[in-house]
Amino acid sequence: MKPNSAKILVDEDFPYSVLIWLRNLGYDVVRSSEINLRGASDREIIRAAIKENRIIFSLDIDFAPLYYQLKASFGVVIMHVHPSTPEKVKKFLDKLLTKVRLEKHIRSLILVSEKRIEVIQEQKS
Repeated sequence: MKPNSAKILVDEDFPYSVLIWLRNLGYDVVRSSEINLRGASDREIIRAAIKENRIIFSLDIDFAPLYYQLKASFGVVIMHVHPSTPEKVKKFLDKLLTKVRLEKHIRSLILVSEKRIEVIQEQKS
């Protein structure tokens, strides 16, 4: 698999210029509003991500408890970036993409902050 083979669904809160940047890097990226999910609930976004086998990228911490409630049935990257300017988001993502192979974490919770990247693997029962 090539390093950028992961499919990504970005939440509405994600800067559009970052979506374009990811596409230019070769990632298959869609924005929730591009697939008729403008204003959708987090659960609706999760359903779409599962259906299309995509990892969610969001600035919304609310996906973390849903990850556990839904028994790690989806993958999500939550970026804790303040202020969430496109430049800062790109910087954090660049760090993430050089250290983590996303296609191996389709069912993981990945928390990205200025100080660290924490990967929480899916729970196998």
